[in-house]
Amino acid sequence: MIAVLRAAVAAAFVFVPAASWAQQAAPLRGAALVDALRGGGYVILMRHAATEAKVDAPTVDVADCTTQRNLSPEGRATARAIGARVTALALPIADVKASPFCRALESARLIFGRADPVAGLHEFAVKDAAASADAAAALRPLLVASPPAGKDTVVVTHGFNVKSVTGLDVLEGEAVVVKPDAHGGYTIVGDIKADDWSTFTT
Repeated sequence: MIAVLRAAVAAAFVFVPAASWAQQAAPLRGAALVDALRGGGYVILMRHAATEAKVDAPTVDVADCTTQRNLSPEGRATARAIGARVTALALPIADVKASPFCRALESARLIFGRADPVAGLHEFAVKDAAASADAAAALRPLLVASPPAGKDTVVVTHGFNVKSVTGLDVLEGEAVVVKPDAHGGYTIVGDIKADDWSTFTT
């Protein structure tokens, strides 16, 4: 009975329309988005960069990258290129949180130079309603928390986790920019695909 109730609650939690999680504003793009990020106050929610054509081992050890699907050479090159643009744009990055999986940690460290692993941001082997609820419960507090004054924060995780909160399907290396509202919610203000970073000028 408890298991049935848990599944029902999880399903209700997951299939709420995305608009009830976060109101979506007219998107910021290009220079307007860069200027906003330079002013601080935003959370950059990112999926890890491109990965190898393989799957995780049946049992993943987060401390052992050989049990995981890792970044491909292309993914590493893309992450380094994004990192160069982040540095050139002088974005004021404060905390960087990431999934403990190697592909997310490596992406974060190649782009932002550092990352603190957060267990709840991990990849889920079984992607069902209960897992989506768990992913959202771990991720959402990081999106509604206001960054330090004049700073932006970063969260690097997996596509399933991003969708669990935003309802958006994101590509590898893609970021969603959100603005916490200081009242326990946030607004989606922009989207940055991996190739978009090269179009941002200083």
